[in-house]
Amino acid sequence: MDGFKTMRMVRQHPPQIPMISISGRPVSSEADTAPDFLTMATKLGAVSSLQKPFRPADLIAAVAGCLEATGRGSPRPTDGVASSR
Repeated sequence: MDGFKTMRMVRQHPPQIPMISISGRPVSSEADTAPDFLTMATKLGAVSSLQKPFRPADLIAAVAGCLEATGRGSPRPTDGVASSR
């Protein structure tokens, strides 16, 4: 099953799960080339999209965006120090 079909299937069933689309296909701005899959995935409901190769910081930011989209907020790094919450 391709990624778009998977996204549609996930969207049909609760709970709504935030998704990040990742593609290794080059992004092209020319109209006569292949479609931009990352843009299409975002239109289908992906919270974020990443073009391969990506930096770990980009993935962390995308996951934080998904957490914010669910209302959970983003985790705060503790640098190994326990929180007193």
